[in-house]
This record gives sequence, structure tokens and C-alpha cells, in this order.
Amino acid sequence: MTLLGVEGYGTKRILQLSGGNRKKVEVAKAFLTESPVILLDEPTNELDLASRNTVWQRIRALSSRGSAVVMVSHDMNEILALAHRVLELDEGVLRTDERRASHMGDASGTAYLLITFEK
Repeated sequence: MTLLGVEGYGTKRILQLSGGNRKKVEVAKAFLTESPVILLDEPTNELDLASRNTVWQRIRALSSRGSAVVMVSHDMNEILALAHRVLELDEGVLRTDERRASHMGDASGTAYLLITFEK
């Protein structure tokens, strides 16, 4: 909670928070676990740049400690910055995205699943 600047929101109702602060609380809760597998659904959506960088650093730290991070995003730049492996979900078809560099800026309707873990 401290990393994302929402440590004072533990007693507030989630609906009282702004969209960005709601997202920060949700992501902070996901990072509380010591689970070997972390599932994230667009964790940086609605976040400011500083918070986004904090989330990226935390994802990298979890990965380096051996946790598998499975993340869904429509932001190919984010996926390329973080992923060791990328799967593409396009119109219900899931496949390894060997062409991921060619998708830069063209994520129309495509969801990318980042799967990262220490190499």
C-alpha cells in the first residue's frame, strides 16, 4: 500500500475512492500475497506514470524471486517491456505471438497475455 501511496485508504470504502486510487488499492492487494503465481488484469490501466513504473518494478521483482506473473493487457509497449513470453488472444483464439514486434501500436481488439518468470 505504501509503494503505491494508498496506505491511508485501508479503512475507506472502495467506492469512495477515485478510479486511479481504486486501481492502486486493487494492485496493492494482489502484491500482498507470497503466491508463486500472480494474476493481473490490466494492472496499470488508470494509473499515473509514477504508479505505473512502481507496478512495473514490482512485477519485475516478483518475477526475479521466481513467481510466475500472468498479466492481461492491451498495451503492447507494456507487454514488450515486461514479458519473457507473450500469448495473443484474438477473437477467442489463443496463440504464441511470434510476430509481437509487428503489433506495436496495433492492439485493436487484441488482448496480450504476459507470462513472466525468472529465466
